[in-house]
Amino acid sequence: MVSNEIELYAAPTEYRDCPQLRGIKLDHTWLSSECGPHNWNCYGRGRGNNKDHNARRLGLAHGNLAWMAEVYGPGAEGRSGRNPGDPAAAGAVELLHGVCQNVSNRMLAMTVENLDVSKAGGNELVVLAFGKYGFGVEKFIERLKKTADRLNAVTPGIVSKAELDRTLANVKAGMTVGAEFDALTDDLPIIRDAFRSKTTSSEKSEFAKEYAAFQHRRAEMFLEIEKSNLPNHDARGKMAVFLKAELGRLLGKVQELLGSDVYAQVVSVVPGEAWNALTTIM
Repeated sequence: MVSNEIELYAAPTEYRDCPQLRGIKLDHTWLSSECGPHNWNCYGRGRGNNKDHNARRLGLAHGNLAWMAEVYGPGAEGRSGRNPGDPAAAGAVELLHGVCQNVSNRMLAMTVENLDVSKAGGNELVVLAFGKYGFGVEKFIERLKKTADRLNAVTPGIVSKAELDRTLANVKAGMTVGAEFDALTDDLPIIRDAFRSKTTSSEKSEFAKEYAAFQHRRAEMFLEIEKSNLPNHDARGKMAVFLKAELGRLLGKVQELLGSDVYAQVVSVVPGEAWNALTTIM
C-alpha cells in the first residue's frame, strides 16, 4: 500500500448572489496532499486556497494517493462541476448526487482514519438533503472496486485487499436507512444531541419516522431521475424541485419539535431557504 498524508480544508461560503443567507455558516470543503500535485477541489476552491485567510484545516488523514486520484477522476481535478462538460468528481455530479461535502466524505472514507467533514459548517443540512456520501452510493462502491482492479492489473498489490475491504465497510456503514433514532442520526451529531436534550421519546420517534420516510422518498426520486437519462442540467432541475419542497417540509418538522430558538442554533437556515443555501456551497 502506498500511504500518504491528506489534509481536509474548509472555508466559509460567500453569498454574492444570495444576500438573504448572509450570516449562515456554510463551509466549502476540499482535500489536499503535499505528496502529489492533485487538486481535489470538490467543485470549488482547492489546494491553491490552503493558505487563504479564512481557510482552516479540519483534519489530517492517511490514504493511498494513487487509488484516491483514480477514484476522484484526474479530469475532474480543479473543475467547477457546474459547467457543461465538467466531469463528475468521485462519481458525483454536483447538485444531483450531492455537493462538495459529500465528495469530500467519499474520498475520506478511503483513508485509514475514516475522517469525515462533520465539523464543517452546514454539514447537518448537507446530510439531511443528500446523506453522508450523496446519491448513487452503490455506483460509487463499484467505482472503488473497478479502480482498485485497474491499478492492481498494472502494479499488482498497489491497492491491498485489506484497504479495499476497509473502505467498502466505511461506505456501507454510512448509508444505513432505518427508523432507530440513534442509528438514523449517527451522521447528524448536532441535531442528534439537540433532540436528546430537548425532546421526549415520542418526539424522537416521530422525527425518526419522518426522516426515514424522507430518505426513502429521496432515494426513489433519484432512481427515477437516473433511469430517465436526462442531461445533467435537466436532472439537477428535477432534483431541485423535489428537494426544495421535501427538505423544507422536513426542516419545518425539526423546527416544530425543537422550537425556533434551538433550531436556529442547530440548523440556522430557515426551512424555505434550505435548497438555496445548498446551491451556494462552493
